[in-house]
Amino acid sequence: MTAEEQIIAYSKQGLSKAAAAALMGMTEYSFAQALGVMGFKWPPSRVGRLVIDGVEGTIADHAKRLGVTRYALRGRLRRTGDHPVTEQVYTPVSDEEVDKFIQLRLDGVPAWQAAQMIGRPYNSLRKHAAKRPGYNKALSKVKRKRRSPEELANRNQGFLPPKEEPGDEAA
Repeated sequence: MTAEEQIIAYSKQGLSKAAAAALMGMTEYSFAQALGVMGFKWPPSRVGRLVIDGVEGTIADHAKRLGVTRYALRGRLRRTGDHPVTEQVYTPVSDEEVDKFIQLRLDGVPAWQAAQMIGRPYNSLRKHAAKRPGYNKALSKVKRKRRSPEELANRNQGFLPPKEEPGDEAA
């Protein structure tokens, strides 16, 4: 397949110029020069176009039509899971994860450690667990692990020097 045939095939697939140049192993500049030499008009890319309320357009077109910024519209689309280009980054906390978090907390595991074991952010799990009836009441009955007097005395060891009293000077 010649370079001209490859370019025509990529344009029919609806790829962007940058993607086609990368597939051909060329820079975008040299790809644009090759298009100029061939006299080929590259059709506009349709990637990133989406339909909102029956109207097809880019995010910028829809944002202008709706009277919001592109960034606000992009954020709304990501939150609803309708963004055409990027996958949803935030996944909601499932009921199983909340139940596991509550059980670990009732077993006496510290909240940060329970969240780490589940693999989710601590605040997300805590907020969802707090919505469950009886969670706070059950946690108040859980025996907390207290620090020993030695741990409390040495809690700043290595970070802050011990405080010297005015009358404790060595003679």
